[in-house]
Amino acid sequence: MKKILCTMLVSVIALVLAACGKIDGIVQTEFAKIINERVSFTEPLTRINDSSVQKRYFINAGEYSEITAYVGTNATTDEFVIVKTDNTDNIVSKLSNYLTQVNSTYSSYRPEEAAKVLSPVFKVYKDTVVLIVTNDTANAEAVFDGYLNGEILP
Repeated sequence: MKKILCTMLVSVIALVLAACGKIDGIVQTEFAKIINERVSFTEPLTRINDSSVQKRYFINAGEYSEITAYVGTNATTDEFVIVKTDNTDNIVSKLSNYLTQVNSTYSSYRPEEAAKVLSPVFKVYKDTVVLIVTNDTANAEAVFDGYLNGEILP
């Protein structure tokens, strides 16, 4: 009886451990909500529509399957964008070019804002690219990692 009970307990523990760990993929609406709730930004961010996202980041409609972006006013560089795509290298390149442009624009009149774009949270996980620009970088990194590891739930 003890042997059967131990075997069952080991099986349950194995199933629980198998369920833990990294998530299959980033759910944009859920992750955007978590970022807004857990990462500090200089000002409240507002979600922008797909057409505005395409213009802002120079990403064409056919280059992604899902895109979510939140931005502040032009007074800050605080923002985040989550892009699901078949070509992460292309999106990383476009977002890198965007950051270079923002740095150039802000460096002359808001250098403290320009500094943020030099050290953003910039990650690729499977088919999703995530860019978070904030002064709260360490926390944003922890939120990203915690979400991927299933430690932070919506």
